[in-house]
Amino acid sequence: MFDIQSLDSLLDRGISGSDVHTVVISHPNGATLTFVDTVDTTSETRNRRVRVIAALGIDAWRESVTTNLARDTLVPGAGLNDDDGGIAVGRVECELGRVLTLPIHGSVAEALNPVLLVTLNGSQDAPWSTLQEKGCAVVEHLSTSISSIGDSLKSG
Repeated sequence: MFDIQSLDSLLDRGISGSDVHTVVISHPNGATLTFVDTVDTTSETRNRRVRVIAALGIDAWRESVTTNLARDTLVPGAGLNDDDGGIAVGRVECELGRVLTLPIHGSVAEALNPVLLVTLNGSQDAPWSTLQEKGCAVVEHLSTSISSIGDSLKSG
């Protein structure tokens, strides 16, 4: 099962450095499980901003999945580009900075219908490669746990 303190520690490592300042774990329907955010704002403002970041990331991820399925280019292992390994990655640039979303899944086949999503938010000049590298580290760490409890999370 998930240990939220360990999960928060993992997310803290995801925001180490100056490029990434927010990491959110959410359900594809938009419900937020947990987040770590280093932007210095009030709790109410931070919570609202994190919900906006998660929503932007989820929408970008869904659009990526839809676009690539329409093109028949989303094939596990074939790669949408050299970095994605066949997984749809949501990317969006906005006034909040760069937002990247990846599916957390137990297998590549489950990436189209993930149990959870990880969304990272960085500055406008944060390299996409850094966001993706840190996001993939979170996904990799959680995928083992997800594969063992994923079915119960999907049904619950």
